[in-house]
Amino acid sequence: MSRIAIAIFDLDGTLVRGDTFVKYIAGFIMRRPIRLLRCLVLVGVIFRFLRGQVTAAQTKEQILIAALGGSDRTEIRRYTDEFLIRLIPEGMSKRGLEVLERHRKLGDTLVLLSASPDVYVVELGRRLGFHEVICTKVQWNGERFSGELCGPNIKGEEKVQCFLRIKRRFAEAIVVAYADHMSDLPLLRAVDSGVLVNGSKKAKRMALEYPIGTQDWDC
Repeated sequence: MSRIAIAIFDLDGTLVRGDTFVKYIAGFIMRRPIRLLRCLVLVGVIFRFLRGQVTAAQTKEQILIAALGGSDRTEIRRYTDEFLIRLIPEGMSKRGLEVLERHRKLGDTLVLLSASPDVYVVELGRRLGFHEVICTKVQWNGERFSGELCGPNIKGEEKVQCFLRIKRRFAEAIVVAYADHMSDLPLLRAVDSGVLVNGSKKAKRMALEYPIGTQDWDC
């Protein structure tokens, strides 16, 4: 019987060194400093998030609206291309890309699963040769970027739901997943083989309680 397997990769802190969302937003604002004025409101939003008064999804949405809201599609596409041209050779985990390539050579179906927004994650996944990209979706108003989320924030339990939908489509497949964050532990527990990559000390301690492997990549 031929091997049927699916390899799920998280993005930030796993395939990429650091956080792509922060880098993407910061780079866009640096090119358009006038938008710093629009971002002043985010101080209060982040303060409320840290106090548990707003959700991660609401915070992400407000950041996107303040930093990119109203930009036209051509401008966003041009900036995304410049961002990825730098990110892929300079910001990727060497070990992560090696693991990705190993799964590719095995003929596995490659899935990029990220809470980061589709405005750049879909194109990044395409350039890295993923068969499927699942990420947080953001709304457009015609040719103008809205910034409002038009679907769930693909984080925590929502990643488990994404996995379950994949499993229903490929019932016989063995599913492997690589992710770095504490919030990814439910996903890593749910799949056939979960690997915590570059996890914090606390996450590693929790991983020991479950059948979750741990690895340290170059992030």
